[in-house]
Amino acid sequence: MQSTAAQAGRRWPLDFMRTPWPALSLLQELEREAAPLSWRHAVAGQLRGAVAYIHFMPKGMARFHDIDASLTSLEKYWFSREGGWPIIVFADEASAEQQAASFSATFPFLNISVAIIKERDLTWPMSEHPTCSAGYRRAARFTSGPLWMHEALDGFSHILLIDTEFVLSHPVPWDPLRYMFEQNSDLAYWQTHYERTWNRTVYLTEVSKQFMHGRNLMPQVPELVSYWWDEGEVPGGSFPVNIYGCLFGGSMSFFRSSLYQSYFEELDSWPGFDEYCWSPQSILAIAAAFFLNDNFITEIWIYGRHQNSSKTPDEGWNDSKRGILPQSQRPTHLKSSGE
Repeated sequence: MQSTAAQAGRRWPLDFMRTPWPALSLLQELEREAAPLSWRHAVAGQLRGAVAYIHFMPKGMARFHDIDASLTSLEKYWFSREGGWPIIVFADEASAEQQAASFSATFPFLNISVAIIKERDLTWPMSEHPTCSAGYRRAARFTSGPLWMHEALDGFSHILLIDTEFVLSHPVPWDPLRYMFEQNSDLAYWQTHYERTWNRTVYLTEVSKQFMHGRNLMPQVPELVSYWWDEGEVPGGSFPVNIYGCLFGGSMSFFRSSLYQSYFEELDSWPGFDEYCWSPQSILAIAAAFFLNDNFITEIWIYGRHQNSSKTPDEGWNDSKRGILPQSQRPTHLKSSGE
């Protein structure tokens, strides 16, 4: 199963991610292939994974009411087959005790703990916004930076962040956290899309360009930021690329790196999260483009739905036939569609 999993996710879909530096990718791939299988198995034992949810002030955030449905699907389609990982729910102090009691009663077989979000992260941004609620903007800012530095994540090597509205629909092909680790992935995505999100990228491009230029950084995955410079080639320019924030994961070494955290700190020094509803989906794509290359980015093979987006074994992303795991690479329990 491990070898077929590696074949399935080693590279991004070729019709979407093509690097202009193929020699670099080839050398890194050859280096990874040269690692003895016994060594990779030994290293796999060092994985310290966890699943995270953000679920603060649930009475005031209607979209958070679905967390029980998400946890139920997680237990049914992943943990029942592969065994469980710790689940950390990030909450406000006022609701933390009640949430912990509710989770313990409803999900006695899941290892769920509740971590408290700092007051600054719960109250900023504060101003009104015509299209984005304060709760969304606070969650967006927290997801983009402070989450990864929270002491509750100390000691973990890889984290999978799941939105409370995400519901699994099929058994997982293989454990997503272990898959990330064995693929040496620093960032794992569920879906990526070009989206008309200009209202959420106002000044984000300019500030990001300034940050990257100041450090002499060039994009390693230029397709993720092609909209920065292709206006002359595409009428009006292409749309920004988003790495969906409803389900993604990665290594703590990446999210806690001085480069990623200094990028967030630069963004946080501007009013974009408050005034322009900056989205972590765009920030993830920009960070991945400049701080990683496509050998350290992989697709998460989890089937489910979030709002209007879905992924299934036979229909792929949003019924597009894209992102389908070939039958020859599917574990036995996914050889045919459905459960």
